[in-house]
Amino acid sequence: MRAFLLTALCFGLSTLSAADVEVAVDGVDAVKGALLVGFFDNADDFQIPGKEVEGSPEIEVTEAGRIVCTMKDLKPGVYAVAVIWDLNNNGILDTGTFKRPREAYGFSLNPKVKFTAPKFEECSFVVTEAGGKLQVTLLK
Repeated sequence: MRAFLLTALCFGLSTLSAADVEVAVDGVDAVKGALLVGFFDNADDFQIPGKEVEGSPEIEVTEAGRIVCTMKDLKPGVYAVAVIWDLNNNGILDTGTFKRPREAYGFSLNPKVKFTAPKFEECSFVVTEAGGKLQVTLLK
């Protein structure tokens, strides 16, 4: 009986469809740089450059205001998003004294950020086959 349930569960998970997740980023007040929208699927890789889910969007900023992008074909599961407004297009979040960010950044679910970056669990959300929409407000 257990083998049947395990087989049924595995078959069911393997047939889940990929979803599209729309991310609206608020706080872009100049035409400069790019938005790096990193989707992460586990706590160990969260916020580590190069560890984003493949296909995470990078959007050139061509207008000020709300910027909307879509992550396509995301497998259902638990994710967190980190956004960097990369003003100088160097692919990283530039920091200054005491590692204080010099560029705007934000996270899914807009957690309060005090002295350190939030944890994966504070930003995580569930993606279903239906996909969904997120809103991220940049912090400066």
